[in-house]
Amino acid sequence: MTTSRTQWDDLAICLNSPESCMFSFLKSDPTKKLRKQHAALLEQAMHAQRGGDIRTYSKLSTEAEEVYKRIQEMEAAEKKE
Repeated sequence: MTTSRTQWDDLAICLNSPESCMFSFLKSDPTKKLRKQHAALLEQAMHAQRGGDIRTYSKLSTEAEEVYKRIQEMEAAEKKE
C-alpha cells in the first residue's frame, strides 16, 4: 500500500507544530456565523423588496454588504497566515 505525498506532507506539518493540528478538527470556521448572518440579511431584504418596503430593503442590503466585506477580510487574513 502506498501513501500519497500529501499524507506525508500533513504528517510533517503535524510533527513540526503539533499544537496546530492536534485539535484542528475541533476548530470551527470563523466565517460560518457571518455567512449565516449574510444569508439571513439577504433573505430579509428580499422579503422587504417584495413587500414594497424599499427603505428597509436598502438598509438590509447595505448591512449585508458590510457583513460580506468582513467575510472577505477574514478570508484574506486567513490566506496570509
